[in-house]
Parts: sequence; structure tokens; C-alpha cells
Amino acid sequence: AQSPTMRTAAVALAAALLGTASAFRAPVAPSAARAPALYFGGAGKSYATSSDGKVARVERVKELLEGSTLIYSVPSYAIDMESMTKMRNSLPEGVTCMVVKNTLMSRAVEGTEFEAARDMLERENMWFFVPEDSLRPGVQAWETFLKEAAAGLRKSHVVRGGVMSGKLLDTAGVTAASKLPNKQELIQKIARAINTVPTKVGVGIRTVPTKIGRGIKLALVEEDDKPEGGDAAAEA
Repeated sequence: AQSPTMRTAAVALAAALLGTASAFRAPVAPSAARAPALYFGGAGKSYATSSDGKVARVERVKELLEGSTLIYSVPSYAIDMESMTKMRNSLPEGVTCMVVKNTLMSRAVEGTEFEAARDMLERENMWFFVPEDSLRPGVQAWETFLKEAAAGLRKSHVVRGGVMSGKLLDTAGVTAASKLPNKQELIQKIARAINTVPTKVGVGIRTVPTKIGRGIKLALVEEDDKPEGGDAAAEA
């Protein structure tokens, strides 16, 4: 059996070895995954908050405004990265969503047809920039996202409002705007109407030397190429 002195020496040696091993162990960094990831958009914080980053942000928003017919906003807080990525991937081509600070959005819309958006610049906003041909799917994308989201988000993250043709829209106004026919749908309606008028009038309209005339003629060709029975037969 070991004497008390030997046991004491063994314990002291073991403690010394453990202390030496811990000195060579790499420090464990705090896990960033403990807190839910939120989507804020844009580049890294240091660049985004710099003067150059702010200027670039404003210029990017101006580019998006030039190609948009409708813009609308929703709350940007409390959305995890996975959900946000899924929603962004569901957006139709040409539609962009972006979190923009209110001060930067105010600068970007100044002097544009979307200047009325300044009246909406409160709290955190994520903006959707929607071109003319994507009004319906551009708004439906967010509505679909909310239907699949948690109950809390469905109540707190409804569309706050938007701007179209220089007019400020409320939530219902954005929904109504999304149901407006796009240019191609209008042309097709005009084409159907033309097919119901006397031949001479229809021929006269077909020869109108304008972009609208060419668009109507294209729509007429599409209508003429459809099989008998109309749209239902074409889809059958």
C-alpha cells in the first residue's frame, strides 16, 4: 500500500499535469448559433455603416426604383435567416426585397415618383421593389410566406403599405394594385375587343404605326393561333 506521503505526491503531480494540458488547449469561442439569426440584408456591418456603404446603398435603391412600378414594405424584425432565404428564393424574377434604413430610403426616393414613401418611414422596414409585369406574383410571394409562417408573424408582419404612380397606398391598396392587369393582359383584352368589331375597323387598328399597334398585332396573332374553344381548349 502507498504511504500518505506518496499519495499526496501523486495527487500533486496529476494536478500539475492537468494544468499544463489546459494551457495548450485552444480557447473555445462563444457560439454564434445560440441566438437566432436575423436577416438585415446588405454587406457587413462595418461597411454598411460607413459613408461609402451608405452611398452605395442609396444608389442601389435608386436603381431598383427605376425599374419598379410598385414598392411596398413589411416589418423586417424577428425573421430568421432560413425563413428569409426561403422567401427570397420564392420571389418571381425581377422582384427584389431589401432591408433599408429609413434615412437612406428617404434619400433614395427624393425627387422620384415614390417620394410619398417618406410618410411610411417609421420603425424597421423591408422593402419590395416590383416591376410592372410582376405585380400579382410580387405581392403574392409575401402573402404566401405569411400563410406558412408562425401565427405571431401572420398578425404582426402584414403589408404596411406602399406607393404606386405617386400615390401612397395602405394595406388594402397594395392588395388591390396587385390585382391590376399587366400590359400584356391589357393588350390581349384590347385584341379580343378588336376581334368583335367590323373587319375594316379592325384592319385599320392593325395598321396603327405605334408600339401599341405592334403589341396589339402580336396579341391578335396569339389569339388567332389559339385552337377553337378559347383559353380552355389551349390549356387542355
